[in-house]
Amino acid sequence: MLTLNHPLLRSSCLVATAFFAASQNVQTPEPRRVPIINEPHHRLLFENSYVRVFRESLEGREATLLHQHDLAYVYVTLGSADFVSAEPGKPDAQVVMTAGQVVYSQGGFSHIIRTDGGFRLDDITIELLKPQSEPQNTCGAIVPGPPLYSCPKMSADVKTGSSSLALFKTDETDVSLQWYGRDTSQSGITYRLGTPILIRSGSGLHTTVKGKPDERLLPGSVLWVLAEANTFITNESGQPWNYLSLSFEGTEPFNPQWKPRHFVFELALSRSQAAV
Repeated sequence: MLTLNHPLLRSSCLVATAFFAASQNVQTPEPRRVPIINEPHHRLLFENSYVRVFRESLEGREATLLHQHDLAYVYVTLGSADFVSAEPGKPDAQVVMTAGQVVYSQGGFSHIIRTDGGFRLDDITIELLKPQSEPQNTCGAIVPGPPLYSCPKMSADVKTGSSSLALFKTDETDVSLQWYGRDTSQSGITYRLGTPILIRSGSGLHTTVKGKPDERLLPGSVLWVLAEANTFITNESGQPWNYLSLSFEGTEPFNPQWKPRHFVFELALSRSQAAV
């Protein structure tokens, strides 16, 4: 079971601070800014009216173009990360992150990412296309400030080994982590709100959606789960896996009998149960 002290859930405040170091007057020519969608190291994975999801990939000793982050976004590393964030007019910031670490930024800045240390960088940037209110921690430690709730440990289903933890929220968006233990062969997921899920770790995963062909899921895969739709994820490897979810207000179908927006139905079957 993951706890609040687990490396994947440690506070990202220090990382966020590194992204926005104190301003310094540095008189150097500034390169031309480009929108993030035109930055060649950022590949667009998914887009709708709520999110744009990019995968950023750099080899060691590479650099992005100076690119603009106009919108609030959630940033997730797919492996350990060690890179330089260089903002015009500010000192370079060295950023070190653990695998799967989650960061929230309100955007409104531009920077260059450099992998000066020779380490590969692989991450996901989830742009939030709707205006966001001030973020608040729910049970995690993602943004400055104490959590809204007392959450000594994840809520967990001991029988199936599934766990969930609400990380932080705005008035428009809830961000949570879902985790499944070893030998969980199939998981059924239904959200009241339209919800993209990002696979952070796992192997042998694929979706089963009625009327659609199975889709293989790897770390970094993004899947939009329609409101009230039943989605099944099969785990053929029997290894633990987890994903990040973002649920958006305004995506729910009209159904007054549904529970509040935090409601998520999850059915996790062990390999022995699935065989019955």
